[in-house]
Amino acid sequence: MADEHDSWFKPFGFDPAQFAKDTFNKAEAAVTSVVQEVRTTVNSAVDTVTGAVTSAVTSAVPALGPAAKPGANGKTGGGTVSTLGGSVGAGGANNPDDVKAVQRALGIADDGQCGGGTIGAIKAFQKSIGMANPDGRVDPGGATSRALAGGAVAGRRRRPAISLKVREILPADL
Repeated sequence: MADEHDSWFKPFGFDPAQFAKDTFNKAEAAVTSVVQEVRTTVNSAVDTVTGAVTSAVTSAVPALGPAAKPGANGKTGGGTVSTLGGSVGAGGANNPDDVKAVQRALGIADDGQCGGGTIGAIKAFQKSIGMANPDGRVDPGGATSRALAGGAVAGRRRRPAISLKVREILPADL
């Protein structure tokens, strides 16, 4: 039936089916171009935010040098993050020598007291190493302890979480 109606226009040099096809192709090209521009803009914004967050975290958590050498106090644990005798932070044993070791590794005042400032610094460090759910606790031999001591953290990337959130929101084909 469409051909019957289309044939009425042909003597005038107009082919509605071809017109529809051409219009669709032009619209498809325009939409593809806009999608590419949006993709480029979003990727640029993500890179900008990632850089800003990385810069902020880097300035908030000082560069970590080698952990301090253990003292001659004869106590087990304490001294360095790699020789912790127990957990430090939220819900940890919080032995003052262990707390001081973690505080030194974080580059904050090492008073041996595990308060909100220490737990906040632990959480900020955990975020900086890519932990999705920082718990504010350093366990002996755990991922945070290894990272503070300068070791590799298996399965973790040093990438701010914000870029992951933005990428989760965007469609996969963008």
